[in-house]
Amino acid sequence: MRNIFVGLLGEELTARLYDCMLEPVAAAIRILREEPAGYLKQPRQELIVEAFHAAVAELERQFGPDMGEWSWGKLHQVTMGHVFSGKPELGWLFSVGGEPAGGDPYTVNLSAYRLHDPFKPVAGPALRFAYDFGNPEGSLGMAATGNSGDPFSPHYSDQYAYYRDGKAKPFVGTAAAEEKEGCSGVKKRPGTLLVP
Repeated sequence: MRNIFVGLLGEELTARLYDCMLEPVAAAIRILREEPAGYLKQPRQELIVEAFHAAVAELERQFGPDMGEWSWGKLHQVTMGHVFSGKPELGWLFSVGGEPAGGDPYTVNLSAYRLHDPFKPVAGPALRFAYDFGNPEGSLGMAATGNSGDPFSPHYSDQYAYYRDGKAKPFVGTAAAEEKEGCSGVKKRPGTLLVP
């Protein structure tokens, strides 16, 4: 994909375009599909084969020649950052994750990244909910890390495994469900959600 844009826009504009998340991919697909005059500096088939060989060479460089050892999770590691994550003395306390995770910009399990820093997730869902209006007690949900902003709380990162694994837990929103989960005494402000 980079070869398409460098040949068309030059290095500087391509670098700026790569700060975007999905736009370059959509544009590259359209250019490859439609082959508009003047956009491709070499035949489409050559570009695709060249890109494939470059991708394989990069994966071999990072993970070795045994393709059986390659995995998405080795490239794609999710860390839930915090404003203090960039501070070495505090990052360990506030950051959550830093382990293999699924998803990409084109899946329901969204985990978008910028092309200039591929595979480092920078955007994804903070909440996931499946609310069953016919059976509210059967509703599911999760908050990406947990319900608390306090890193010393047991609820600061207690839902991260659900996020990482693409799972959910019973949604606590009805009085009966709150009682069952032991949350009935928790004070909530109007309009807030609670997923213990």
